[in-house]
Amino acid sequence: GYSGVTGPADGWSMLTEKIQQISPTRLKTADDLIGRMETQIAHLKSTSDFHRLKQHAVMREWLEMAMRYNSDSPKVKEMSGSLESRLETDKKEFSAAIDKRAWQGNSTGPNAEAALSYFDRSKEWFKPPHAGKVLGVVIHGDWSVQERDILGNPNMYGIPVFVAVLMEEEKETGLARVYDLTLRTEQKQGAKPEPPFTSDTVGSSYYIRADKIV
Repeated sequence: GYSGVTGPADGWSMLTEKIQQISPTRLKTADDLIGRMETQIAHLKSTSDFHRLKQHAVMREWLEMAMRYNSDSPKVKEMSGSLESRLETDKKEFSAAIDKRAWQGNSTGPNAEAALSYFDRSKEWFKPPHAGKVLGVVIHGDWSVQERDILGNPNMYGIPVFVAVLMEEEKETGLARVYDLTLRTEQKQGAKPEPPFTSDTVGSSYYIRADKIV
């Protein structure tokens, strides 16, 4: 029941066929990479602030790879001629969006002081190897029930907080990271809507100019 290379020339024919497929395959791979780039560029505006400019470097790497596969591809040539201007446009739009963002003004009082203490005590937030300096916090909402016991009684409360931090690795950029969190009290019977905070949940995050945090 064996079927395969049986004739004297079958092996050579198969080898020739595979060699002939190399060039079309390299072209298809190059064009596929350009297609992926187009999709990624189209979604840059919805990319997380913290990864958006990093994607620019990825796009350049993909273009280099596509050129190694087939630099004569019309799609590769077109992308090669337009990529830098498109990335520069995205960079300007990204910067303009950051410039429009405002800070509500640092909060004061017991809740704000407890929030600052929470980040200072945390073993994870803004500590090495990703160290950062907290520039301020904003309490931007009211207390809410986070959890209830089996009888429906509140046993944990939370309050929404913006925290702005200048990461050590990003000091030269002049950008601060803003995280929108809910800081939560200890889970216990008879919990009250008041500090101290013992845990958090994280919502959105974005960049803002560090000099706006006052």
